[in-house]
Amino acid sequence: LRIGLEDGGTEVLIAKGSPLPAKSRRLTFRQATRVGRGDATKGLKVPIVEGPYRKSGLNTLIGFFEATGAQLSRDLRAGAEVEVRLEVDQSRLVKVTAFIPETDDEFPMAFEIKEYREVTREELVRKASAAESGIAKLREESIEHEVPEVEELLAQIEREQLLGEARKALAAAGVDNDARDRCQSRLADVLGRLDRAEQLVAWPAMVKEAEDDLEWTRGVVARDGEEDEKRRFPDMEKELRRMIEARDFEEVRRKDLEVWRLGFRVLMRQPRFLV
Repeated sequence: LRIGLEDGGTEVLIAKGSPLPAKSRRLTFRQATRVGRGDATKGLKVPIVEGPYRKSGLNTLIGFFEATGAQLSRDLRAGAEVEVRLEVDQSRLVKVTAFIPETDDEFPMAFEIKEYREVTREELVRKASAAESGIAKLREESIEHEVPEVEELLAQIEREQLLGEARKALAAAGVDNDARDRCQSRLADVLGRLDRAEQLVAWPAMVKEAEDDLEWTRGVVARDGEEDEKRRFPDMEKELRRMIEARDFEEVRRKDLEVWRLGFRVLMRQPRFLV
């Protein structure tokens, strides 16, 4: 299970194959816009999706977690932290809880995951289009950034004619269940490889961003951090570097965000920052 992010990506909260019941770690993000208390036209709207893809729109939507200003006890400022946690019981009921520390508001919500949901032809068309545009984009980026692994992944897709087979099956998917399933399988294979290719293209920039965040947070914590924060930072740096060495894209992104948030929290406490 994943939570959709503002940039169209996702964050994994409960990994595929986790034994049920399962409880996710706490995910913290920042509210993008101000929401006034009593304003029912604005609030939080977070998609909960199921699937293997980093892009939210390619996964299966379970539902939206929603809460408006009408449910707030106080105004919610832009930039306020929102904590989200998921739980899934053995009947596959998903419980989502969002907590806002600044207002002390908590919002629970529940969704039921269907064991099997028949994919529609419209979804297959959307995924096929995403695959075609993804291949074209990655072909340009692999040349620009000189990433041989990406060129090989694209060549595999072409050699195995995965997208061509998906398109043929899609033509009959409206009336033929076997064709629909075959199309879904081929597209899942293509999109999975494209997801990996996108990670390979983005990897150098991600590592540089992580190194920059480590350097910045190290300085902020050394100068203004509390003793507990100074003790924690070396362990956080060690863990982030371990994930970089393992080339774990998802974990590097998550650990890097934790490092940056530590530095930001320290900085926010400083009077000079608020002036």
